Amino acid sequence: MLVADLGGVVGCLAWHVVPALHRAPIARITAVVVAERRRRSGVGRALVDAMRALAGKAGATTVEAISGLEIRGPRPFFRAVRMRESGARFEFDNLGTE
Repeated sequence: MLVADLGGVVGCLAWHVVPALHRAPIARITAVVVAERRRRSGVGRALVDAMRALAGKAGATTVEAISGLEIRGPRPFFRAVRMRESGARFEFDNLGTE
């Protein structure tokens, strides 16, 4: 977890490294949150830049971000930090309740 503190917490980014058998590890962003009053001020970009540096040191060669299709805010943000949209995600939910 990375935290942006500008005299108080104004943002955070959750991420982890995912090992893979067929390629180098992948750094996965699972959440980015920036206080509404601080959005569009570079806080989110600074968090992503800091995470990229740490991910590279951890051996990751790729960064991916997870966002639901119905959530509108993250997709423009990830494009703004120069991530490209790639692939599709498939999932099961409610495991053990079927």
